[in-house]
Amino acid sequence: MSKASRDKGKRGERELAQLFTGEGYPAKRFGFAQTRFGGCEGADVVCEALPWLHIECKRYKTFMGSKLRSALEQSERDRKPNTIASVFHKEDNSKWFITMEAVEFFRIVRGEFE
Repeated sequence: MSKASRDKGKRGERELAQLFTGEGYPAKRFGFAQTRFGGCEGADVVCEALPWLHIECKRYKTFMGSKLRSALEQSERDRKPNTIASVFHKEDNSKWFITMEAVEFFRIVRGEFE
């Protein structure tokens, strides 16, 4: 991965953490170094108010379906037990979107998490 790609990823993670915080859910970016040295198990962004949500962050110029599938598989592999795998993703000059398994969405709607 190039330095430019890593920098874009870091910017995306910071932007997503700011979005969570702005919506009333304070969040922090956890990059590779923090993860290696005692941070959260592979999550890109961590929100203590939503501990059941494993957040993978992806920022691309264009986001193809195969990249999204790979990102969701990564989130599923990296998540802690009893958390929901999710991918927050954004293309350049676009809004943030979230992808997760539909059954997990309905668990959230039913209020299965505090």
